[in-house]
Amino acid sequence: NYVMVGGFVLAILVALVVVVALLTGKTGATVSYFTRLDNVAGIKYGTKVTYEGFAVGQVESIQPMRIDGKTAFRIELAVSREWQIPKDSIARVAASGILAAVTVDIKGGTSADMLAPGADIAAGPAANIFAVMNDVAGQITDLNQNALKPLLFGLTQQVGTLGTIVERHAPELMNHLITVA
Repeated sequence: NYVMVGGFVLAILVALVVVVALLTGKTGATVSYFTRLDNVAGIKYGTKVTYEGFAVGQVESIQPMRIDGKTAFRIELAVSREWQIPKDSIARVAASGILAAVTVDIKGGTSADMLAPGADIAAGPAANIFAVMNDVAGQITDLNQNALKPLLFGLTQQVGTLGTIVERHAPELMNHLITVA
C-alpha cells in the first residue's frame, strides 16, 4: 500500500510541475530579442509576448535607462526558438479589449530578412484604448491651454469694448433709428 500511495503522490507532483510549466509558458527553448519602450504600464516579468496575436513567448526582464534626459525601458523578450521575426517588425504594448491583459504584441513586417537572436525590435505606439484615451486627453488639455483660453480672453475684450461703445452712443443711435423708421 505504501508503494502505491507514494507512487500516486509522486505522479501528482510530476503532473503539478508539468501544469505549472505549461501555464508559465516556459516549456521550450527560447531566444532573446529586445525592444525599447517609453511606457511599460501593465508590463512585468511573465507578460505574454504575441506575434500578430499568436502567443510566442514572454517578457523576461525590464531595465530602465536614461536616454537624452528621458526615461526609457529596455525589455527583454523571450521568444520561442523556432519563431522567426522579420527585420521590419514593430513591438508595441497592446490589449485586445478593455478587460484584457496587457501584452507585448509584435506586428510582423514584410521583410524577407529575419532578425538574429539578441537583436532589437523597433518599438511602435501603444495599441490599447487607454493609451489612445490618454493621448486624446493630452491633446484636449493642449487645445484648452493654447487655443480656447486665448480665444475666450480676446472675445471677452472685444465684447467689453463693444459694450462701452454702445453704452456711450445708445441715445444717439436710438434717435437715428426713430428718424429712419
